[in-house]
Amino acid sequence: MICYGVSGNAFLDYHQFGETTSRRCVHHLVRGLVTCPALAEVYLRKPTKADALNITTLHKKAHKMPGMLGSLDVTKVHWKNCPTALKGQFQCQEKCATIALEAVVDHNLWFWHGDGKDFNKLYYLVDGIYASLSRFLGPENDPTTQLDGSFKVDQEAARKDVERGYGVLKLKFLVLTHPITLHHRDDIYYLVMATILLHNMMVEER
Repeated sequence: MICYGVSGNAFLDYHQFGETTSRRCVHHLVRGLVTCPALAEVYLRKPTKADALNITTLHKKAHKMPGMLGSLDVTKVHWKNCPTALKGQFQCQEKCATIALEAVVDHNLWFWHGDGKDFNKLYYLVDGIYASLSRFLGPENDPTTQLDGSFKVDQEAARKDVERGYGVLKLKFLVLTHPITLHHRDDIYYLVMATILLHNMMVEER
């Protein structure tokens, strides 16, 4: 169900699982993964100082951008069964309820928590929707010199990391590309975090 994005009754013939049993299995699986300290403290951790050093070294080599902690961006998942009382809070421009996922992705496509408060001299690459903060390095929207134009090209190229990261995540776990039929936000949170945890495990083994 997580990988193929199919409904719970898709396994009725092969596994002899009814829809209710399939949903309960997924419910316990994703919560078990995310709440397991041995897994979450490794694959859902915030970057440590050692991690930050490794990440910035990676990006200096890959993108020639010293001090870069990763690329920060948002993707959305469609919440099909959003309660009517909450639809106004989660309705997007397409007139459907969505939940936003914001994360930092590095050049290896590892997903990190976007918390840069402990790294004052480091920064995230962002697009134009983010506020002008010292830890955000946005694009040069109107370059006036050759140097500004070169920076704009380099910044946009480096930000492809986060776009590739979300693309790979959704290809691995098609449940994120289909309307999610869960009713509770907590269940969606654990589902999304479990896909990120499993993705990071695969990146580590790559």
